[in-house]
Amino acid sequence: MSTDPETPGGRSSTLADLPNNLDPHQWPQSRKLLFVTIVCYADGLTFLISMMLAASLSQITQTFHPPKSHDWLVSFAVTVYILGFATGPLILAPLTDFIGRVWILRLTSLVYLIFTVACGASTSLEMLVAMRFFAGAAGGAPVAIGPAVVCDMYPRAEQEKVIAWCSASIMLAPALGPILGGAITGWIGWRWMFWIAGMLAGVCVALMWVLKETHGPTLLRNAERKIAMNTEKKRKSALSKALSSWRDQSISLNLRRAISNSITISSYAPSFAILFSSLVSNGLGNIILSSLATVFQTAYAFSPAKAGLSYLGLAAGEAFGLAVSPPVARFLIKKLQPQVSNAEIYPQHTLPAMAIGGCVASLGLVLYGWTCKARLHWIIPILSLGLFNMGYMGFKWTTQMYLINAVPGFTGSGLGAHTVFHSVGGAFIPMPTFAMYSRIGYGWGNSVVALLHLILSAVPFAMYIKSRQLQDEWVIRLGKEHRGVDEA
Repeated sequence: MSTDPETPGGRSSTLADLPNNLDPHQWPQSRKLLFVTIVCYADGLTFLISMMLAASLSQITQTFHPPKSHDWLVSFAVTVYILGFATGPLILAPLTDFIGRVWILRLTSLVYLIFTVACGASTSLEMLVAMRFFAGAAGGAPVAIGPAVVCDMYPRAEQEKVIAWCSASIMLAPALGPILGGAITGWIGWRWMFWIAGMLAGVCVALMWVLKETHGPTLLRNAERKIAMNTEKKRKSALSKALSSWRDQSISLNLRRAISNSITISSYAPSFAILFSSLVSNGLGNIILSSLATVFQTAYAFSPAKAGLSYLGLAAGEAFGLAVSPPVARFLIKKLQPQVSNAEIYPQHTLPAMAIGGCVASLGLVLYGWTCKARLHWIIPILSLGLFNMGYMGFKWTTQMYLINAVPGFTGSGLGAHTVFHSVGGAFIPMPTFAMYSRIGYGWGNSVVALLHLILSAVPFAMYIKSRQLQDEWVIRLGKEHRGVDEA
């Protein structure tokens, strides 16, 4: 595929013509940190609310009294939110590579607020499930677009550190969600959980108006409009010539290009293998997340409020895993391929760290399952969950970095595809969780999950060996027709 030539920082030569005051890479650190904090807040809030409901299922069952044949709808109310993640980013995230980030973030944050409040006002279980789906569809967009905003502002050598820092704050949210959800449900009821979440979403809507556009091509188009207001002589300046290829495109054309990007990325064999691994891994991880409160209520007789505290081990594991993943990945790159510099990192260089993360997660799952079955002191399975999540977060972080490096210049498209696959697995794979535990128990049930995750870890390892044999970059070079450049 054809592509624009790129600078060492991973930006196209066209974007390198941006003046310093427009170039997000040249913005003051204070502005960058402010914008990173805003997108982290939006993403973290989305994940926080995604799991707050997990500790409230028993109270929701008492509210709506679903028939026995509809018991599955209660747990589906948790996972349908993640299914919504698979719909919004499918088009919205790639679309930001053509029309910019900020307006889509503002629109989706407002839609998210509306449907989150509607969840608290639900009059039936079916309505709750529907409102959760639409809230997830809107909330999934910032999850995919947030890392793209980071990549807009930072050169490649700094991206992995900032994304790991963002992921640490974002990924703590699913572990803290059940803790807060259990506390709020125990004190004032499950409906207030959504209304409080709506207040937090309102803050997010306000913050999105502080956020400014970071997408290079959109900044170029905005600059072109300003130049067009000047005299004919100024309009023919060097900057105007550099901008002449960036024209406003119709919504339908941009939508076609966004969908084309998603299909191209998903159909390329190496990236599909990583996306499918992400799908399965997130599904297996959500088996633990969606069942943890119930497991501790049944195995250790925890109250709903106390059961939320069982997620603290996951929170600690996430923080530690995301702290050590970047240095471990860099160490492995230098050890296995010492000739590679930061500017020459290709997608396959992250694969060894991905495989190690999957193995660590599998070990933690085995320990968690059998210590629960043996009814050892509750702190032991909680610590085992920390080990699991340390490896799981390392696996997830490296999949994101793989896709960022695999699609230079189209971060929104790559991360959008990741969010879609990731969410489909998280929504559907956990559905037979409780049937599995009731049939074969916690020990063998989690051993099966661990074995599947261990097999999954062999995928990046095999891919790395194959890439060394082929000496291939495994970079998807989307051409000008994908970027929205007119062919003169």
